[in-house]
Amino acid sequence: MTSRGAEILSTFTQLERQIAGLICRGKKNPEIALALNVPEYTVKNRLKSVFDKAGVDCRVQFVCVCAEFEMFDFDLEMRETA
Repeated sequence: MTSRGAEILSTFTQLERQIAGLICRGKKNPEIALALNVPEYTVKNRLKSVFDKAGVDCRVQFVCVCAEFEMFDFDLEMRETA
């Protein structure tokens, strides 16, 4: 992971990291809500926070940032910061 990737991930809460990992797997909001057992509005609110922290406006941009800064492994698991 690049230092910028680690910097971005360090700003995410645990829930935001989980949501980000599912976004990188191509999951939609209802699927994320079901997987994490949270209301869909919580996913929407946390997504806005994730996108703001990553400096992006949409899912596609977010996944591009994750790839650019090597924030996930080939199996699309979010990397942990040390």
